[in-house]
Amino acid sequence: MGRAIPILVISVILVSLALVLLSTPVARAQGCDLNWWKSNYQNYKVAVANTTTGGGAGAKLNALYVYWDSTCLYLALDTNNTASWDVAYGFKIDVVPGGYNNTAPVSNRDSWGRYITYDSNKYGIDYEIYFYWSGASGITSANLDSWMNKTSYTNYYENWYYDNINVRGTYYDYSGDTTIGLQVLWVALPWSMFRLFDNGSQVGWLTPPKFFYIHAVLTGSGSDSNAVDSIPYDPQVVYQWVGITQTFYNLLPIPEHWAVGLATSLIVLAVFYTMFYRRSKR
Repeated sequence: MGRAIPILVISVILVSLALVLLSTPVARAQGCDLNWWKSNYQNYKVAVANTTTGGGAGAKLNALYVYWDSTCLYLALDTNNTASWDVAYGFKIDVVPGGYNNTAPVSNRDSWGRYITYDSNKYGIDYEIYFYWSGASGITSANLDSWMNKTSYTNYYENWYYDNINVRGTYYDYSGDTTIGLQVLWVALPWSMFRLFDNGSQVGWLTPPKFFYIHAVLTGSGSDSNAVDSIPYDPQVVYQWVGITQTFYNLLPIPEHWAVGLATSLIVLAVFYTMFYRRSKR
């Protein structure tokens, strides 16, 4: 039994190291590579939609994909759409202190005027990335919106800085058409586009984070609409097209990739130890 212990320890260490390496993506070249993301996004699924939500044939999410490195944030959504409707797709990101939530001074409307907000005890949205899908034309507008942290303003849109990212093939691409709607949306944005504000004045740019929260929504076409689907799903929210203010309490935490590998390794180590301990007691 004494010789078995070192062999077990060595085996666990090797398996743990392998899991760390497998969970760490191959180093990327500097700069955003949208074509690489389109070929590899399926390796980075972080959550799936709830099968009971969605607004119908042209408004149903399937899964969310996230990866980032030192220069770029990569996001993707795929859907279960079978029709092409006028809707909007949004990514909400909470990464620094402050941000938009249900304590906003003016109203519970996000950067595109949707009545979607967040529990201030947990979250503050710093960035919103929105895409408008026209049922007749595909994506017709796209924005990266940065919360400006103003303490006083009159209209919701005065506290957001809007960067136009409607450059298909550079910042995003998609599959789908005006018959079946959006099928996959790929996004690749450099961190150098993410502005930091203090009371309305830009004070710098976001550095690549070690951790953030994300929320993906599918909303109606109008600026007064609601979310009919989201990833992650929030059981405390009523999903509908218009008419209410939705406060979300459940966002998805996204840690660094090495941390995922380390956590997996520790789980494996615990399982190996438990198995060995039980066997040694027999």
